[in-house]
Amino acid sequence: MSSKWLRRKNSFLCSVIHKQDSQFIGYISIKDTSRNLWEIAIELLAEHCNKGYGFRALSTFLPAVSKLTGKKQFQALVEVDNLPSQRLMEKAGARLIDLYDYAFHGDEEKAAAFEESHLDRITDRIIDLANQIGVEPRKLLSHVLDYRFYVEDGKLVNKRR
Repeated sequence: MSSKWLRRKNSFLCSVIHKQDSQFIGYISIKDTSRNLWEIAIELLAEHCNKGYGFRALSTFLPAVSKLTGKKQFQALVEVDNLPSQRLMEKAGARLIDLYDYAFHGDEEKAAAFEESHLDRITDRIIDLANQIGVEPRKLLSHVLDYRFYVEDGKLVNKRR
């Protein structure tokens, strides 16, 4: 569990601690507070996944950050093949709004070449996700999913399309 951005001057990181035994089970963070739209990240140790801790951490963290800062909208970027994180986003009421060009930074030629060489990775799940946001399934091979969280009246709210 280490990333370069964790050591950035403008990041904000909180540990996720198990309430009953005070054991570290992961972290939740804002990657870069100097940006207008704050991207959150959450990572739990494998043995603590799928137990509701991520949902509780998001449901506590985002309203608290919103109350302190006035921010009402947050972003989460999720890999297309990260089904546990996608389920967490859905459970927490995040809205899948689009794709985000995380790897190729606008270089359409490189992105297209990557997509072409990985067409065999298109699954039914990728086709379903592509249909949800109205893009060609191959685009999901070169992009990540862009989710948004919204906080109103101290709670995460579900703002579906």
